[in-house]
Amino acid sequence: MKQDPALYNSRVLSTYLKLLREKYPEVSISEILAYAGIEPYEINDEGCWFTQNQVDLFYEKTVHLTGNKNIAREAGRLAASPGAIGIMRQYVLGLLGPSVAFQSLHRASKRFVRSSTYVSKQKKTNQVEITVTPHKGIKEKLFQCENRMGFFEAVIDGFQLGLPKIEHPECLFQGGSCCRYLVTWKRTLSSRFTSFRNILMAVFAGAIFPAFVLLPTALFYYSLGCCLLSIMGISLVTEILRRKEMSRSMDNLLENSDRLTQLIESSTRNIELVHQIGQALASKKSVEDVLFTVSEIMERGLDFDCGAILLANKERTRLEIRCSFGYSHLEIGSMMSTVFSLDNPNSQGPFVQAFHQQKNFIINNTQEIEEKLSEKSRKFIRELGVHSFLCCPIVIENESLGVVAVTNQTSKRPLIRTDITLLQGIAPAIGVALQNAALIEEQQLSFEKTLKVLADSIDARDYLTAGHSEVVTEYAAGIAEVLGQTDEYIQMIRIAGLLHDYGKIAVPDSILKKNGRLTPEEREIINTHPAKTQQILNQVPFKGVHKQIPVIAGAHHERWDGDGYPLGLKANEIPLGARILAVADFFEAITSKRHYRNPMPLKQAIDLLHESSGSHFDPEVVSAFIEYLEFRDYALVRPSAQDRRYSAQNGSRRRSPRVEYRTQVSVRQGQRIMSGDIINIGAKGAFIASTDQAKEKETLILTFALPGTEEYIQTSAEVCWCNKESNPRNINHPIGFAVRFRNIPPQVQFLISQFVRRQIVPLKTVSTEEKKVINHSE
Repeated sequence: MKQDPALYNSRVLSTYLKLLREKYPEVSISEILAYAGIEPYEINDEGCWFTQNQVDLFYEKTVHLTGNKNIAREAGRLAASPGAIGIMRQYVLGLLGPSVAFQSLHRASKRFVRSSTYVSKQKKTNQVEITVTPHKGIKEKLFQCENRMGFFEAVIDGFQLGLPKIEHPECLFQGGSCCRYLVTWKRTLSSRFTSFRNILMAVFAGAIFPAFVLLPTALFYYSLGCCLLSIMGISLVTEILRRKEMSRSMDNLLENSDRLTQLIESSTRNIELVHQIGQALASKKSVEDVLFTVSEIMERGLDFDCGAILLANKERTRLEIRCSFGYSHLEIGSMMSTVFSLDNPNSQGPFVQAFHQQKNFIINNTQEIEEKLSEKSRKFIRELGVHSFLCCPIVIENESLGVVAVTNQTSKRPLIRTDITLLQGIAPAIGVALQNAALIEEQQLSFEKTLKVLADSIDARDYLTAGHSEVVTEYAAGIAEVLGQTDEYIQMIRIAGLLHDYGKIAVPDSILKKNGRLTPEEREIINTHPAKTQQILNQVPFKGVHKQIPVIAGAHHERWDGDGYPLGLKANEIPLGARILAVADFFEAITSKRHYRNPMPLKQAIDLLHESSGSHFDPEVVSAFIEYLEFRDYALVRPSAQDRRYSAQNGSRRRSPRVEYRTQVSVRQGQRIMSGDIINIGAKGAFIASTDQAKEKETLILTFALPGTEEYIQTSAEVCWCNKESNPRNINHPIGFAVRFRNIPPQVQFLISQFVRRQIVPLKTVSTEEKKVINHSE
């Protein structure tokens, strides 16, 4: 079956789309393209051509959705505008004039249409005849004739000569063999004076000889002088007018030149920005790092006042703001309190629609869409003072991940099509980086869970040592962080901590679980486990900094004074990681119950640690561990397998009791925004349930509603400890992190204290002694 020929370049239809975006933003372009059988990417490809049938369907749907039967002529006028035919081409034509522009039509038309032949013939200085003859077998439509006339009008109007007079003496759609147009435009004032001067000079030249013969000499010379002066005067006026017209033309050329320069600079800046984002994201291995980097680059490189990235939650039920720039903390709090629901059919906000329809939204006047928004969305717009915004979906492999949104709240610069183009260039790079980072995180989580299973398989041989490796890991990571080690090194220490006793797999249960002191022979067998651990881990193909893991795990029983085993290493001969594990392993062992003894009290354990500093342990590592314990309020880490409730009643070491309280909280760390829910609160801190990762000792800005009120408070806080999915520290808490409030106003602290007291015990039953205990604990 013979296919229809491709006759029309994508640039012909792109002018329609430009008109739709400017004049009919509510019209669904994707619906028009789908009806015509055109893919969105084909419109943006200047090498793509469409058939007559596709163009006909495109026009039919466009008229149906806009209700404008004259849209073809309007699109034709837009097609010849400087923005459509190119600033450089407009610059050149500006020097040559309308006649030359139409003379070039024959060559230029071949770049846009293959359906017809264009022939231009100059009739007068201000008139051309244009003949358009379709090729054999091609059947154009009437709207295409209207489109051509609109184009001719725009060419003349582009030279600031007003709309031309277009006569159409012969038309294909009225029985003619072609479409013939007579285009006449106004002559300039300088050209009229030039014609008058030329006529006057011709008359003067023809009359000079008869006047010389017939007139008296004096009268002849007088008349001659008058005529010469008249001609000179008219020539002077003509030259002045011509120079003014040239000046206007030069102004237009300079303006076009400036626009060209701005376009080049903008394009260069945008290309550099996309390149920067691509380069920066290539090395990021976590979703949070990707978001923080993108936010930073967007704030520095984009011409927008504010922006945010919203991502779908794991359940894909709502959009969550994950990072932003340009907004105040209070504005962030307002944004966090707004729910962008993805599973609610009544949610018709632009963010949600952009996500679902995978479609860009550019709004330069939010009042125009308020009727389509819910009351919550209207409140959100009013509170942020948003007048215009642009949002672009983040799509990867036809799946929406989230939305990038920007606005100009301060500069009030209108958002234009090039802004969409820029975000469209950035969004895919963000999507790929987010997907890659998520895959890396999943792989890392899977790897960590595998390691934990291996560690638990050793610890679980004895119920009293269950969770030992897990606690050692937390202590070791805390020490490494205090010592200022990198995140990568801390991660390596965590793995070494989980696997440090794996060599015990070769130790018999009769020795491992012996209820009493070991014999020298049994001690020798126990002492082989570090070497066995190193031997086993040497078979794992660790990369980079993780290559240290076998050596570190194999040396965690070496001593600072050289009396350790298996190699008797001394001081700095012992790897730093092994020195860290030695302190963590020792402290966990003495503060936990064993078959042959009860756990040592905390103060006694710390004293023993101090006594062993400089002999058994590296003094610097001991000091770092004490600092870590102080930071934790001397609350010991317990294995996740054990029930660890911290409350005023059970006598835990927490100095400030916390009670159940649930409210949504906005968490900000620099440009990074996290979402979560406070699940318990005390006068000095709270626990935040969140799937976002936080780091111990990290300073955050929290915005949340105070208990018993609708008032929002904003305060800084410091992360105390984290409950991670890969390594949960407390099974009674969800994934998230505990924070300690910093610089909280006294009146707010008092309000929270009152709330806590009411929750712990009803006030009317509180005895004097209980009040003292509660007040002391706070």
